[in-house]
Amino acid sequence: MDKLLEGLQSLTWQQGVMILVGLVLIYLAIKKEYEPMLLLPIGFGAILTNIPLSSAVGEGGFLTILYNAGIRTELFPILIFIAV
Repeated sequence: MDKLLEGLQSLTWQQGVMILVGLVLIYLAIKKEYEPMLLLPIGFGAILTNIPLSSAVGEGGFLTILYNAGIRTELFPILIFIAV
């Protein structure tokens, strides 16, 4: 219970706004069907990256590993260009 309270106490208003933006994007993707293949992953990414004290971001986190492997090395843009 202490870990949950610690996470909620470390939530900043900027993170709260971005989590709200992510929820709005998910709502638009599901209910309004506005580009769901684009808005749904963006909404989930906005929520995942703004959860305070999340293990997805930080040393050894899933999103950090993806960033280091694909974006920092510029591998993902090359793969997208080849695929298109």
